[in-house]
Amino acid sequence: KQRLPGAATETAIAFGTGTALTAGANALQGLSQARRAAPRPKAAAPSASLDDLKGASDKAWDAVDASGFRFKKNDVQSLAGDISKTVADEGGSALYPQASAIADRVETLAKSGDLTVGQLNRLKSQVGEKLMQPGSTEAHIGAVIRDKIEGMLASANDPNLTTARNMYTRLKKVEEVTKRMDSAELRAASTYSGGNTINAMRQNIRPLIDPKSPQRLRNLTPDEAKALRQFVDGSNGQNAMREVAKILNNRFLQGMAAFPTFGFGAVAMDVAGRVVRRAGEASAERSLQRVLELMASGGQK
Repeated sequence: KQRLPGAATETAIAFGTGTALTAGANALQGLSQARRAAPRPKAAAPSASLDDLKGASDKAWDAVDASGFRFKKNDVQSLAGDISKTVADEGGSALYPQASAIADRVETLAKSGDLTVGQLNRLKSQVGEKLMQPGSTEAHIGAVIRDKIEGMLASANDPNLTTARNMYTRLKKVEEVTKRMDSAELRAASTYSGGNTINAMRQNIRPLIDPKSPQRLRNLTPDEAKALRQFVDGSNGQNAMREVAKILNNRFLQGMAAFPTFGFGAVAMDVAGRVVRRAGEASAERSLQRVLELMASGGQK
């Protein structure tokens, strides 16, 4: 974590102490103003709402359906044979029953003729549902199967499909980050942790960029990955404000311990700490807003 240099720390302490003694008479009023001026951060929404993104994605898929594009039977049969061989080489149904069932499903579809984009996308979703849930013992072979299906989808020479897949990818990324933000807010609110809302968001979002996490988003653009990393790490300024807020809060607790009859100076430190902490939270929320806008626009700055 970023730490304030010694001079800055001493300045923060001096600021907290001096402000506290000077502002004691206005402490309660300042606390009320601070709460109004710096509300607890809420989940940001991208400039293009989820509904807008979903509408654009649905429209793009409608264009694919209207074009009549199909994956040819011979190509689907080749995919089915490749997947069946992969499962057999890994040990077959005795070791990987769910993967074997998926391989059988692809073989059945291959015999039925040409496939629509919707059918192949549904097959890809089934791989995720059956093989790649948290705790699955078949996740590694599921990833191989999914990549083979993804390869066929990516190889299609159809501009409508390219556009539809791009819009769908944007939508799913924004949905994933937004859900994790909402979950963090819910957890922080239920524990009345207040200032921990941003920390909870960082903890929820970190697995998306952790190279060892099974939840890592594999299709982030370099700009998206960089922006998420910046949010999770926090900027120097955000981390400095957290440090100052921590110092002021500690001074407040020390002051209340020394003056249990309610010292105005100690309360003023609490006010200053809240203002500084929430300024840092607002800065972090803006950086997350930029992440969502980046994802919604295609992931390129």
